[in-house]
Amino acid sequence: MSQTYSGEFEQQIVQEAQDTHHATLVARRHQIRPSMVRWWVRETVKTPHHDDPDG
Repeated sequence: MSQTYSGEFEQQIVQEAQDTHHATLVARRHQIRPSMVRWWVRETVKTPHHDDPDG
């Protein structure tokens, strides 16, 4: 069975991974798979969330 994570948790993990440039370290800290951290980071880069609706 797979684990589900909240969007807020995913955003926190992505931010930490981007700040540290070390997905494995972040994954260990939160006891999740490094591949999941890298996946979330890639998805965030592909579909950035903007606060400004005009771009």
